Amino acid sequence: MQAASVSSTIALGERSGQKVRRLGLVTPGNFEGARIDGERCASYKGFSLHANVSTKAFEREKLERLVRYIARPPVAMDRLHQRPDGLITYRLKKKYKDGTERLLFSPLELLEKLSAIVPKPRTHVTRYHGLFAPNSKHRSKIVKGKVNEKKKVKADTDSELPERPEKTKSKMSWAKLLNRVFKRDVTECHFCRGKVKVVSAILEEVVIERILTHLELPATIPDIKPARPPPQEEFEGF
Repeated sequence: MQAASVSSTIALGERSGQKVRRLGLVTPGNFEGARIDGERCASYKGFSLHANVSTKAFEREKLERLVRYIARPPVAMDRLHQRPDGLITYRLKKKYKDGTERLLFSPLELLEKLSAIVPKPRTHVTRYHGLFAPNSKHRSKIVKGKVNEKKKVKADTDSELPERPEKTKSKMSWAKLLNRVFKRDVTECHFCRGKVKVVSAILEEVVIERILTHLELPATIPDIKPARPPPQEEFEGF
């Protein structure tokens, strides 16, 4: 299924071995050849290389944007649509070079493509091949090591590189993490929009139970339920 996903073909079902169906103003032509898509960007036979983004370790905001881009979910649910005939279309964020706007799948074909991107247990998600492989003898020519970078910075005293801050915080408070991930500022009162401050920390179990009982909230610890998989979507006919 992974090999079929890379080659844009179907591995299972009645259409096994055939190309993924495309919708849009598809123009015939050969788009399998190598092409330059931009500065340090190229595509070849279904593979794309984008090597025009870099960041230094102390550029935390830029590094965060890069990590968020890499960790984005592979499928946007708002672009999935099930047609009356049971087939599923996926709207592309950006058109293909041949004019393809949507991809057409049967429920089984869609599950096949989703299962192909699930990483195997205890394996690295990111793999490097060719010149980027760890044991490639030419890797040092395209990937700068720590030693080479230090020598370059030391030799070039007139470089316009930004100065590294003397001290950066390696940890972030829970309040900032919650606000960054869930857009919920726990330091702000949701009634008056004023700043919330810690008055006291209540640790006595008896006092905690009295407060929760007064607020008509459960004062007992709930039973820990066993882990379960998320609910599965049901498709007609399956």
